[in-house]
Amino acid sequence: MSGRKPFEQALDHMFWCDQCNVPLIADTCGACGREGRRVPLSPPGDVRPCSPYERGVLRRLLTDNYGVDPFGDRIVLLNKIPGDDKNDEVIVDGLTVGVVSYDLALADYRLDLRYDGARVLLPREKHLNGKGVSGRCVTGCTPDIRPGDVVLLRASETFGGFGVARAGSDRLRDPGENTLKVRKIGSGARKLNARAGTLDAAAAANAPALRAMEKDAINTVRGVAGQHRGLPVTVSFSGGKDSLVVLHLARKAVPRLTAFFVDTGLEFPETVEYVERYTRAAGVELKVERAGGAF
Repeated sequence: MSGRKPFEQALDHMFWCDQCNVPLIADTCGACGREGRRVPLSPPGDVRPCSPYERGVLRRLLTDNYGVDPFGDRIVLLNKIPGDDKNDEVIVDGLTVGVVSYDLALADYRLDLRYDGARVLLPREKHLNGKGVSGRCVTGCTPDIRPGDVVLLRASETFGGFGVARAGSDRLRDPGENTLKVRKIGSGARKLNARAGTLDAAAAANAPALRAMEKDAINTVRGVAGQHRGLPVTVSFSGGKDSLVVLHLARKAVPRLTAFFVDTGLEFPETVEYVERYTRAAGVELKVERAGGAF
């Protein structure tokens, strides 16, 4: 199974099948039978598929900043990490290619490239070793660079790299300052997998592990309910993905249960409507507690 730190209860890695080019929740691919490659995760390891909206944001950031989106229709995963606002590691082909974060001051998203992301975007260049670049070495730049932006560095065919601008476009060529902080990206290109995996392929590759996890979870719920016979079984249901899975598993484990929903008044109307619609269609009794103006 994917690794959990014993005390923090946080995922620190997942697996990737390079043959099928899909993410794995276990160390072996259920489709081809090959051992998966370990992919490190920053804590707390909250990984999810990239939504269509988020994919659009990533596409815009790549094309606006670097002129190309090399990832096409590949599976893109986002790993939620700590930050001032929305902050996600971007994982493609089992590579952490960057971090997309929402900048509250700019009221917009930013993309911070990581080692492998820069190597994908600079497929034919060698690396530049160095801690900084003086403005006198900068021969040109695009007009939209701001201090703190991640930038790609090119100098004919002699080197390529990426780094962080210490000044805006108007001051990058200032000979009296080191206007670029260079990050080493290593020599050679990082090529994407020749096969573009799909979500259907990922579901097939993970099916055996998911069935085993489901069986264990159902047996656990059934065992706890059996130890407390006569007491009602209640599932807190917020309408989110996690509580939806718990409700689904509990319905398989016990013959009768009640779903409990707390309407704080802050939920989107669509969330409240979904909770009511789902429980009604599933034949599950729903109890709603409304907070009124308490929040």
